[in-house]
Amino acid sequence: MKFNIQTLNAQGRRDNNEDSILASPDKGLFMACDGVGGSQKGEVASDVACKSIQQYFRSVVNRPGTGEDIESAIALAEANMDSYVAQNPGSAGMATTLTLLYFAGPDALAAHIGDSRIYHVRDGEILFKTFDHSLVNELLATGSITEEEARTHPRKNVITRALQGGSSPAVATIKKLSGLQNGDFFLLCTDGILESITDGYLSENLVSGADILDIITEMDNLCAENSRDNYSAILIRIEDEGADGGYIAPPAPGQNRSMPAPANPAPVSPQRSPLTRILMFIILILCGGLGYYLWKMRHQIVQPPPVSQHAKSKKATPNHPKAPASTPAKLNTKPANDTTSTKQDDNDQPDQ
Repeated sequence: MKFNIQTLNAQGRRDNNEDSILASPDKGLFMACDGVGGSQKGEVASDVACKSIQQYFRSVVNRPGTGEDIESAIALAEANMDSYVAQNPGSAGMATTLTLLYFAGPDALAAHIGDSRIYHVRDGEILFKTFDHSLVNELLATGSITEEEARTHPRKNVITRALQGGSSPAVATIKKLSGLQNGDFFLLCTDGILESITDGYLSENLVSGADILDIITEMDNLCAENSRDNYSAILIRIEDEGADGGYIAPPAPGQNRSMPAPANPAPVSPQRSPLTRILMFIILILCGGLGYYLWKMRHQIVQPPPVSQHAKSKKATPNHPKAPASTPAKLNTKPANDTTSTKQDDNDQPDQ
């Protein structure tokens, strides 16, 4: 499947950027995460989530992924977040939202946690959008507040689910999207986008023949003017639903706020605990000692048998006078140069 992709990741009016996005079109994997505001190291949480999930799909999944694979990838992200917190206690409580879109064969799997959102739009019609895991959305679903009240509600940033590891494993809502067609649009975005972009805007602009570079540029300008939060988005259009792999990524808008689709971010490796490091050190010492012992056994110097006095006398040349006693010549005991060549394998970088 081929994709036309544009991405956007901006700090907006915040002091730092807690949003992270990841586009891995060769694996059909796309993510947008928003570090939870007010928690410690929200930018680390969103980054670890993206890179850990990409790591899982690059190193484990060698077939079309499933919903169970998404759950396992999220579990890896939580484990990596726990490892980071163990090494950095000040980051305890860090958390992030998650939107994940994975193209598996002719279908796509959409997964989300929190209030970041995924849209599937065909020629202006919104076929699917995720249901925010937020307090305001739950109030809206029960009829307690109206759509207009939801947009300005004082607790609209309170979410009811987050990916944070620890003793609170996240539960993602996963939806299979079937019947994809050439020209279908997908939008993954954080809530900063939703401060400026409405469903009506998407219906009006995500239509057949639209230029997604123009669309992402206009979204960037609107959010820069109106959004108070970080704002990030990945806009995808299917170019050929029957093609195998590949993607088309036009140049990103000529503004610093916009970013091209990232290529293969480095995966996050779980950090090892102090006990694990000690055990590995002991194992290395034991292996080294065993190796030295085996080497010494194979290279023991066999001393020649002592030469008898009779044999010594036979070595004398009778035609030469006896040489005067002198200081024995010094033996050259300098060892021959030992050249060792060590080959290091390059580490394989994913998504990540």
